[in-house]
Amino acid sequence: MPIPFVNTLAIIGAAMLASASGTFTSPNETGSTPSNSRVEIRNTEYNAPQSTNSQTSSKADDTAKIADRNRAHINSAATIWVIEISDMECPYCREWNQNTYPKLYDEFIKTGKVNFGYMNFPLPMHKHSRLAAQAAMCASVQGKFWEVKKAIFDSQEKWSSLKDANVYFEDLAKKAGVDTKDWKSCINSSAVNSVIDSDLVKVRKVGAKSTPSLVIDGRLVSGNVPMDDLRKMINDAIAAKKK
Repeated sequence: MPIPFVNTLAIIGAAMLASASGTFTSPNETGSTPSNSRVEIRNTEYNAPQSTNSQTSSKADDTAKIADRNRAHINSAATIWVIEISDMECPYCREWNQNTYPKLYDEFIKTGKVNFGYMNFPLPMHKHSRLAAQAAMCASVQGKFWEVKKAIFDSQEKWSSLKDANVYFEDLAKKAGVDTKDWKSCINSSAVNSVIDSDLVKVRKVGAKSTPSLVIDGRLVSGNVPMDDLRKMINDAIAAKKK
């Protein structure tokens, strides 16, 4: 059964801001910053340039909606959301995406047991993290978010040390099947910045201060949490919905 169009940013935001039932920090990993550190979130309010051309504004809005929709796995039968809060230049996020996410996908996402969404949290200390987020979100406009997200994380050690990562990200997008002409136009526009900055506002409100973090049915989970722990928390959340 096809999934009807939904504003996933609104849905993910609602799940993000649900009353938290508690927090959990893995004893082994605390994310890219210590859990007790305050992370300054820059550009939490995005003011797009005022345009006198309503058609241009409408096109940017449509682009943002498409980019937003395509970074979520939605199943109408799922009762809970699992939301990844991540920085694509964070090494702990890379480890989680390479080691844990594939297991989570096979067990809970592909089987339709949970809805899953991605929220951008580019941290100030990572010089390419904002551009990486833009690269993935502009690929999302063309339905290639997950492919480019994976390619960015898998090659993080190569591009994180570059002075300018633009060309590298373009090559990753091209290899993923993205039309690079439209992708570059998106990168140079304000279209996906509105989504990224809205993510930052919601991340701040939910209380996340390090990456990676997850929100499991309203519960903030901080750190590179292993699959065994995630499995229990997700199954407990699903079971609670059935009561």
